[in-house]
Amino acid sequence: MNVPPVPPLIDLHSHVLPAFDDGAADLEEALATLEDLEADGVVSVCATPHLRASAIADPEVWARVDRAWDTLVAGGRERLRSLSLYRGCEILLDDLITDFSRPALRLGESRSVLVEFVAFTILPESPALLKTLVDAGVRPVLAHVERYLGYRGRYEVVEQWRRAGVVIQVNSGSLFGEYGDLALRQATVFLERGWVDFLASDTHARPGRSPSIRSAYDALVESGAREQAELLLSVNPRRILEDRPMVVVPPVVRRRGLAERLLEWLRACQWRIA
Repeated sequence: MNVPPVPPLIDLHSHVLPAFDDGAADLEEALATLEDLEADGVVSVCATPHLRASAIADPEVWARVDRAWDTLVAGGRERLRSLSLYRGCEILLDDLITDFSRPALRLGESRSVLVEFVAFTILPESPALLKTLVDAGVRPVLAHVERYLGYRGRYEVVEQWRRAGVVIQVNSGSLFGEYGDLALRQATVFLERGWVDFLASDTHARPGRSPSIRSAYDALVESGAREQAELLLSVNPRRILEDRPMVVVPPVVRRRGLAERLLEWLRACQWRIA
């Protein structure tokens, strides 16, 4: 039987800038993580260091970010075979921001910006806050939506974000329980409802911790969701970089009755097409 080849995988959320915030401790750790991603079939990675909205105007912060980026690019020329590096930031919305003219704020200089809420908490005014970013001319990408607290089983706010023009990102590691049972359950709900636009590693370049991009792709394919796997890990991430609309990802339904066994098996979760 002919097995379709793995498409070029793209990771748009990774903390691989050396010696910056809680990402890679040094250049060697950053390059080792990128080599692991490259070996898994990832062709493009966007480095997204944490940055507070309240600090975006601080020139000292940008001096540190720029130095770390230049160090990573120089090291990548020596070690990486074909992987392309892009710049971006993961912006903590601790303040109102409407000026995104600095290219490094946006994923690969596209109009998409990766953002997250303070303290992993969903505020009632979150749809209005995200709509403010849309009105500023950018496309907000809300990071790791499955990790936020405050849904209490009522997930309609995710639909409100999507209607406002927000792109929804889930961490691939959440499919394997890397962030706990709650993140696993919520990631499953969002995939079942067809609310996830793309998966990303959100790797922090920790030794011995898999970026899990290829693992997520393989798990989805093996459970019959090849179309979703390609959209979530290849097609839509590429469309982010190209400033093109997202392709709607069909709902992915978890196999019923397998949750307990899958949690014991690498705390993984498998799905089939609805």
